[in-house]
Amino acid sequence: MAHRIPYCATASPAYLADFLRKVEKAKNTDGPSFLHILAPCPTGWGFASDQTLEIGRLTVQTGLWFLAEYENGKAKLNVVPREFKPVQTYLGRQKRFKHLTPQEWAIIEEQRSREWAEMKGKWSPVIPVPFDQA
Repeated sequence: MAHRIPYCATASPAYLADFLRKVEKAKNTDGPSFLHILAPCPTGWGFASDQTLEIGRLTVQTGLWFLAEYENGKAKLNVVPREFKPVQTYLGRQKRFKHLTPQEWAIIEEQRSREWAEMKGKWSPVIPVPFDQA
């Protein structure tokens, strides 16, 4: 977005329809495109590989990863949970975050909420999505 390329987006394989739509848009864009894709790593993050898609969904549902697009000079959020799941439901399932304290979980949630408030204030209006649809 900072370089005002024609198309850029964030995506996750855990949201396959959104992911494929963005890949197609990037492929068909006249000029450069950029996709920032979150791909959970079972080995590095310390969780069972059969939980990869679930961990990817929790990343979005806790608000620690957002699905968005920037095109034609406008940014928009594609998925906005009505309410966020606690960050511990995502981070707590990974061995790399086992050391965090309740106070640190709270700090992470506060930061997440500030960042989302800022994005919602600047980007296109969004409609909250229930978790079963997000």
